[in-house]
Amino acid sequence: MKGKGIIIGAILFWVVVYCLLVTGKCDAQENWRWSKNGWNSKCVFTEKIRGTIFEYDKIQHGTACFLGYGTLRLLGMPKKKAFFVIMGLGLVNEIKDALIPYETYGLWGGEGFDYKDVIANMIGIVAFELIEFIWKQINFSF
Repeated sequence: MKGKGIIIGAILFWVVVYCLLVTGKCDAQENWRWSKNGWNSKCVFTEKIRGTIFEYDKIQHGTACFLGYGTLRLLGMPKKKAFFVIMGLGLVNEIKDALIPYETYGLWGGEGFDYKDVIANMIGIVAFELIEFIWKQINFSF
């Protein structure tokens, strides 16, 4: 139980950090920005920073949500709660991307809110659920 509290605390910590970034770094005259990225868009910082795992942004979103959701589920968090935690973090990240321009703030910013990133996040969660369903059908305990 203590480990779950640490995980939830860490998640809440990052939500607060993102919220502080959004409110602290966003100028009043800046407007909401929508991303014009396509489904095969590459990560903005791939050429500048070698910190990205995958070259393509949507694959990175899906993988991160697959791993995050899977971790919470394997730690025993109920499906509904894990879904809302991971999707909430993804939405906070997209809101941050919409309000904080990467041109000004670098790695802390983004290119704008991208609904395709949110869909990629959901695909990562659904992929984990599908694997969990198949795993249970083969009669392995999960």
